[in-house]
Amino acid sequence: MTHQAPYRWQPPRPRPQHRAGAVRPSLPRHDQVRRALRLLVAAGTCIAGLCLVVGLVALVAALTESSRAANAAANSRATPAMITSVTGSGNRTVANLATARTGWRLSWSYACGPARTGRHLTVREVPVTGPPRTVVAARGQSGHGVSSVYHESGPHGLAVISGCSWKLRVVGRT
Repeated sequence: MTHQAPYRWQPPRPRPQHRAGAVRPSLPRHDQVRRALRLLVAAGTCIAGLCLVVGLVALVAALTESSRAANAAANSRATPAMITSVTGSGNRTVANLATARTGWRLSWSYACGPARTGRHLTVREVPVTGPPRTVVAARGQSGHGVSSVYHESGPHGLAVISGCSWKLRVVGRT
């Protein structure tokens, strides 16, 4: 036999965690009913949330489709049409351009000869009311481009200032 000191720590003896063959006592009847009702409420809440998400997705899809159809119909009705085309050289005023919508485009090009001076193109929009607005300001031997103008609809005029030959096309939605 071995001798152990009385002050040495002794681990506690393990106790069995369960008893063999022991069955948990069943819950009383009213607790079983309560548990079943809570389970049904939780399942119903999950199904209702899923239905809500599916319904919202369907609603967004329907609204997106209807707005796309409306935009396509509006774009098919508003086709670009040439309002006027003017060719010239030097300074000139083009009057009475009637635009039906607020957005229109000015397609422009110019080419200068070998002269050293006057290599520029300036086009100003002259509305019936309000000050003139510069739409194109280009410098160099030649150039071309498209400028979008988003001012009010109605009659306009264009003032061209250049020492070169130029061509202007006004395109708008009808």
